[in-house]
Amino acid sequence: MKKLYSVLITFFILGLSSILWLSTQNTAKTTARENETGPPASRPKNAEPLASTAMNSGITASIQDKIRADIPRESHLAMPLSLRDTEIDGEFLIDDYGDFIPNVQALNLFLYFFSASGEESDAVIGGRILRYALEKNLPETALVGIQDALNRFIAFRDAVETLAKSDEWQPEDLNYRAETLYELRREILGEELNQAFYAEEELVTKLDIEYMEAIQDPYLSEEERNFRTAYIESQLPESIQQSRKEAKAPTQLSKKVAELRRAGASDDDIFKLRQDQFGREAAQRLSALDASREAWQQRLDNYRDSRNHLTKEKYSALSEAELDALREKHFSREELLRVKSLEQAGLLGSL
Repeated sequence: MKKLYSVLITFFILGLSSILWLSTQNTAKTTARENETGPPASRPKNAEPLASTAMNSGITASIQDKIRADIPRESHLAMPLSLRDTEIDGEFLIDDYGDFIPNVQALNLFLYFFSASGEESDAVIGGRILRYALEKNLPETALVGIQDALNRFIAFRDAVETLAKSDEWQPEDLNYRAETLYELRREILGEELNQAFYAEEELVTKLDIEYMEAIQDPYLSEEERNFRTAYIESQLPESIQQSRKEAKAPTQLSKKVAELRRAGASDDDIFKLRQDQFGREAAQRLSALDASREAWQQRLDNYRDSRNHLTKEKYSALSEAELDALREKHFSREELLRVKSLEQAGLLGSL
């Protein structure tokens, strides 16, 4: 029995020695390898994932392959005519963790591609957007987020199109239309994506409806109406206020010019007003346009006087051939159709 114990102890010691020897050899090999190549690379904790790192990931490769497989063949063809020679509007925002952050810029990018919806199907257009995202070498999580947002956006478009064809749709009722779209967006896009895409648009729509209601309210005095509409406009986002101010500027300038002319202002006074508001070059173009309009109006007056004079001499209306001959004396070939339209509309007096 003692002999058996001795044999077992001997085998145990030999086995333990072998394990220690192998461990020492592996540690030596690892140390030697690190001395040759350096320690394993590590990415900083908050560094943005690199496209090359993502591309080498087996998971990312499968996601990219799946997205590529979903892209229709037609999405790889030349851009539709309406988008050729144009710059893509919008961009995808990616955060430091490689996630897609939906915002108005992403919506603008979707809308840019979908502006060709009359030329291509939604599937082909959606494929172009995914192809654009793939070409940007975006991280895997961003690609998944973009595809999800795109699918929701297309579903929302389809729902609106279906609703517009139904008997329930009441486009003339602005409040109904706005509320219906709000509900559809929240239902299909979800609250987060809806806020990212349409928060500003919904605010502007709400204020525009309030503005129209104030304009049409018969119980408001002129002073109350002006105060109310001015307050509503002040609640608009600053960028919208600025763009609308710029859009109204030409109309407001035309009103000022008309008031100055009625007050007897000179051409120099008008030129100065325009120059102060739009610059010298624009003022010169507007002066040239004034001259062109005056010359056109003078030719119209001369033609009308000649026509009326000939009609009185004949004691009867002129024939179409006589009118054509008279028109050709006063107008170019390009202007003849316009003159005929004005006469038919009764804007040059009776024939």
